[in-house]
Amino acid sequence: MMIQRVEEFFEEFGWPIRDAFFAKTENGFVSGDGDYLLKHTLLDLKVSVKTTMQISWVRQLLLYYTLGFYNHFNKEDIERLMIFNARTNTVFFIDIANIDQSVFEFVYDAAEKQSKINERELRKYIN
Repeated sequence: MMIQRVEEFFEEFGWPIRDAFFAKTENGFVSGDGDYLLKHTLLDLKVSVKTTMQISWVRQLLLYYTLGFYNHFNKEDIERLMIFNARTNTVFFIDIANIDQSVFEFVYDAAEKQSKINERELRKYIN
């Protein structure tokens, strides 16, 4: 059923132009692989029993966008952030233009700060 829902979702919103894109901080100690890029949409695919938006989903998607596109690590023009939960057949989205730029600046700064902390902590075990 979920595979059918994913196919129907892509038929409606467009098929991915790219998958498994990379997002990272400058030193790479906070990083991740995003799910899909549609033409102008960053999409995260979920298969959760949750029927409402989850804060962890929002945080993850904001990090992918901020570390992957806001900082121009990837060159695609992203106009919308979207989450599709195939288990519940639910779509959540927001246009980038409706998000204050200070949100991305905050996320970027927080990720870079955490990345430096991660690097310092990990180097204790490497050196």
